[in-house]
Amino acid sequence: MYDAGVPWLPPDSLEGGTSQKLDSRLKELLAEPMPPEKIPVIVQTTDGLQDTDRQLIASLKGTILADLWLIKGYSAELSTKAIQSLSLSDRVIAITYNTELFR
Repeated sequence: MYDAGVPWLPPDSLEGGTSQKLDSRLKELLAEPMPPEKIPVIVQTTDGLQDTDRQLIASLKGTILADLWLIKGYSAELSTKAIQSLSLSDRVIAITYNTELFR
């Protein structure tokens, strides 16, 4: 749910082209008038999950769910504002919506 006290930026307006780090489905979710409170994402970093990432996610009030060492990343649940903030990190290469592909 969107917090009226928190400034919201449309995904394409993120500074420095950081919206290029977000996949298209995630951009759609962020653009919804009432996005989910927490969004499951996969975050790929320059060198995998590090203490720096754990501290950043904790400061953004997010939750790391798993270390995805094979792709140098991790899965997490984050608010829309946290996703926008995380996309500004130089460590982050890509943020992808984490959804089930097949049943």
